[in-house]
Amino acid sequence: TIAKQRQLARLAQAYLVKAQLGDEETISIRFDVVSVVLTPGESGRVLRAELTRGAFIAPEGDYE
Repeated sequence: TIAKQRQLARLAQAYLVKAQLGDEETISIRFDVVSVVLTPGESGRVLRAELTRGAFIAPEGDYE
């Protein structure tokens, strides 16, 4: 949901600022997502993994 995306963006921005990897005005954040399908049961072997680059991009300045 959009609300979850905004929450992730706020957390990522806070981390990047705290780690001194950028400042609040210049940070641009892109989120990639990896989905993994496992076999049923305890073995949990990977059947398929898929990368979605740019699943969503945090809107600049919209972290509140």
